[in-house]
Amino acid sequence: AMGLGFWKGETSRKAWVLTSGVIAILLVNLAIAYGLNLWNRWFFDALEKREIARLQWAVIAFVGLIVSGAAAAVAMVYVRMSLQLAWRTWVTDHLLQRWLTDQRYYKLAIADETATTPESRITDDVRLATDPMVEFATGFLSSFMSAITFAGVLYFVGGSITIGGWTIPGYIAIAAVAYAGCISTAIFLIGRPLAKAIDDKNEAEAQFRFGLTRVRENVES
Repeated sequence: AMGLGFWKGETSRKAWVLTSGVIAILLVNLAIAYGLNLWNRWFFDALEKREIARLQWAVIAFVGLIVSGAAAAVAMVYVRMSLQLAWRTWVTDHLLQRWLTDQRYYKLAIADETATTPESRITDDVRLATDPMVEFATGFLSSFMSAITFAGVLYFVGGSITIGGWTIPGYIAIAAVAYAGCISTAIFLIGRPLAKAIDDKNEAEAQFRFGLTRVRENVES
């Protein structure tokens, strides 16, 4: 809830510009992927029919698609990392203000000696809470749009199959969705304990670094 404040208030314009940029580039990437799909049919049809003129245009179109794809990939990395950096900066500043206001840094140390290290929370945990989230959201949105687009392609070109007197149209698309659903469910169930394990690992590393820092700061005593 606190992290979503980046998309509100004074930073909302920058946040939505970067977010819109990511979505726009995702759409461009999807269009290029769909274009490559159409290009394959166009190229091999021309190759089968030995239509030299169409083959020449197909080669030119292929070069254009590849150059466009490379440019879109570079743009995606730039905009995505800019969004990650801006969001992480905002969250870090917000947490620093809360920690340094009203001597909370001092009161927390007195109130609970076993409290987790705030320095690590503000550095490593903010990075872990923002950077992977942007990558996950980007990957999920890209996969979702690609799935919808190419499921439609499979549905219309996959034909139908008759089983026990029942005709199933677009059975290839249905089978692909069912397969993806089963695999995704299995991965979710198997990997679910990994979240707590990673959190425990990060906490242990933070405590270890903090302990070493305490030794260095108190080296004389």
